[in-house]
Amino acid sequence: MFQFSDKGPLYSKYMIKNDELITSGIISEKAGSIEEEANDIFHQIIEILKLNSLDLNCIYYTECYLTKESDMDTFNLLYQKYMNTNSLRKLVVVKSLPKERVCEVAIKAVTKKRSALFSDDSVDLSILKKKAFNYRWAEVEEGIIPLTAADIDFPVAEEIKSALMEYIEEGYFSYTPKRGLPEFKESIANNLRKKGIEINNDYILPIDSAARAMYIASAAVLCKEDEAIVFNPVDFLFKESVLAAGATAVSYPAKIIDERIDVSKLEDYISEKTKMICLCNPHNPLGKLYHKEELEEILKIANKYNLWVMNDEIWSDIVYENDFVSIMNMKGYDLSKVINIYGFSKAYGLAGLRIAYMYCDNQELFDKVVKASDVDSTAGGISSLSQVAGIACLEKADYWKRKFVEKMKENRDYAVSVINQLPLVKSNIPEATYLLYIDIKETGMNSSEFVNLLEEKYHVSLIPGSSKFFGTESEGYVRLCLATSREILSEGLKRISIAVKDIAENKL
Repeated sequence: MFQFSDKGPLYSKYMIKNDELITSGIISEKAGSIEEEANDIFHQIIEILKLNSLDLNCIYYTECYLTKESDMDTFNLLYQKYMNTNSLRKLVVVKSLPKERVCEVAIKAVTKKRSALFSDDSVDLSILKKKAFNYRWAEVEEGIIPLTAADIDFPVAEEIKSALMEYIEEGYFSYTPKRGLPEFKESIANNLRKKGIEINNDYILPIDSAARAMYIASAAVLCKEDEAIVFNPVDFLFKESVLAAGATAVSYPAKIIDERIDVSKLEDYISEKTKMICLCNPHNPLGKLYHKEELEEILKIANKYNLWVMNDEIWSDIVYENDFVSIMNMKGYDLSKVINIYGFSKAYGLAGLRIAYMYCDNQELFDKVVKASDVDSTAGGISSLSQVAGIACLEKADYWKRKFVEKMKENRDYAVSVINQLPLVKSNIPEATYLLYIDIKETGMNSSEFVNLLEEKYHVSLIPGSSKFFGTESEGYVRLCLATSREILSEGLKRISIAVKDIAENKL
């Protein structure tokens, strides 16, 4: 079995045959171009050789290309050391190229692999129809296209599968540390650092899903008779987590003014009973980012009235033109009462593994969170497999996430263009998330009626705006998920277009 370096990206297997580089288990954190990634190949091969010393029987090379003369010396030393052993089953032929050239075969292979990640062919409906629940393929009738729950139709990154398989092959599934694997918390801290957030590893708690984290946050700081402000519309879990803690959810109308979520009247909703503000950034279903100005206003109010803030950033990696700003990036404010939540379902397609983490910046609040989570008693907590997958996401699957966001931007632009050419309906242009929030009020139908019509007659399913999903302010809207192939999205939009035109022409 291969060992892998912690110093950078590696490729686990290479074989060049008939000028085709066959790759398996690509591991890469590199944010550079295809040329830069290809240019690293030989260095990574050398690293594998070094790490595995004599255990090289599973490495096969018939030909590889170097980009630097100095690499030859390194390789020759290794080759001379092992050439008389049985470790190398096949002769390795090394061909040196000038420094200014890159490995053309590698470029071809990396390009091919990257372009295929989110192709139409990569979506396997036969599997999704067995495994994709929660209003999706496994729950709808045959022939219906579900553009519903915020889940991904594409398979996860190969590195995530490889990490899970390696762990499973060892055959042990023992108890993990109650407050999470140290290596997972280290990966989380490193990832937060890239976002400009410095957090002590001891104040990070891996947990089984962002939904569970929201319930923990509410239970940690709310009591009966307390109030928490919940934006309306927003994902229903905010309200439900507050209610589960015995508190009252106070609805704040989330109006969009000048393309931003208006928080100018937020202070008017504060009472003597208010104890928490619930923040969803980026916002589901509006697809909006909270900018520095809105975050500062929220913190001013929270600091003034000594309020907790539940800060859900599960969508923070699905951002398009503008940069994401976390409330934890705000300087000059007291952040000691902010409970932060991140989950791995939206950016990595891992809803079924229920992977998330919570963090804060002080021991007192962290102790409250831990107590509410029940992890120390082992009644609560996150599985070993989920944490292994989480580490792979943060350390090895960044390239996948970047390509996924690019694909979602293409889907967003395409879908918005189609919807906004139709009569009676109008879509927002989300800054973040892979969700469209579509205004259908001019159809004369309420959200549920519109969604039911689409599903029953036109065989495409959406999520209706309603108190059940997003709050009363979402009535007259529907939400559409873009996280599928262009082929499926195009067919779904075609069916929606026919339905809307039939409504406009009174053909129902």
